Amino acid sequence: MILLIDLDGTLTDTAHEKFKPYKDGLEETDLSKIPLIPGAKEFIKKLQSDGHKPVIISDSHPKYVNKIANDIFKIPALSLADKPNPTKTANYLQTTLNGEVEISPKQTPFFRVKLTPVFRSKLTPVFRSKLTPPIL
Repeated sequence: MILLIDLDGTLTDTAHEKFKPYKDGLEETDLSKIPLIPGAKEFIKKLQSDGHKPVIISDSHPKYVNKIANDIFKIPALSLADKPNPTKTANYLQTTLNGEVEISPKQTPFFRVKLTPVFRSKLTPVFRSKLTPPIL
């Protein structure tokens, strides 16, 4: 399954105003200053190992989004200034996934993924994802 995952607030903890110059593309993104949501990298790896294709979708600047997607998560990403944009998203997915999936703009569901830590013991946090209903 293709999973469209928001970046800011879902995979990165970048709500603070100090990250705005990065998110707006005004400054070069310093990855060492980008805090990740705990378990985010493991969550992406688990999705991939389960056979899913996670794709980051964000309304932040492409310089910021692509750097994080490529260098940290190593997955494709789409930056949208006018989210949701089903036509741009469908075209991107068809191109990026080499025609592996056929999507029409009216069929493209958008899910918001939130990571919730569930602790089995003090040393082994397990993360459950919660998908909210698609916006159609």
